[in-house]
Amino acid sequence: LYIQLVRPAAGASSTAKSTALATPPSTSPAPPPATTPGVTTPGATKTVPLTPSADATAESPTELLRKAIAAVQQKDYTTAAADLDKVKAINPEEQGLWSSYAFLASAKGSYLDAETDLQKELKLHPGSISLYGAIFGVQLQLAQRDEAMNTLRTWIAADPVNPGPPTQLISMLADKGDYAAAVSVGQAAAMRLPTDDPKKLENFRVTLG
Repeated sequence: LYIQLVRPAAGASSTAKSTALATPPSTSPAPPPATTPGVTTPGATKTVPLTPSADATAESPTELLRKAIAAVQQKDYTTAAADLDKVKAINPEEQGLWSSYAFLASAKGSYLDAETDLQKELKLHPGSISLYGAIFGVQLQLAQRDEAMNTLRTWIAADPVNPGPPTQLISMLADKGDYAAAVSVGQAAAMRLPTDDPKKLENFRVTLG
């Protein structure tokens, strides 16, 4: 295996992928089926009440999260925080809640808070692989290079066929002058190359360099 290591320009790797929270978190669970007040729908066991209960009139967590994200994008941070607090009151473990708090914190430049919120989201929802990229980006903003490289290693373990994390880790290790570790990461990544699709295989090799 031949791995070409190109030392990045000064400061290059410290800013790469540092805008991970520029894209708001996705919160799109399937909406509930529509019902008509006072009408028993096919298969229903009871009639929907004409006077909705408090629960029925309350905004759903999904809608509140969408409103909060839109408010952040409009720089209305007070409204965003209020909507997120409403979701937290309903369900503090709602998927997307803490990553949305992180999105708000990042927009305000509070990267330490953003990192804390992202780590909490990941702990609650470990299957959300995209969170690693967001955590990595925030850690670069905080100049936490060692922590960022550890995040890349964890990301590689969680998403082994994604060429992005090992490529970034190789770059950061080379920038640090640790070429032996960079080669080791490249060799390990090459061992995980997908073999079922020649095009994917070639793209993976090109990405790794």
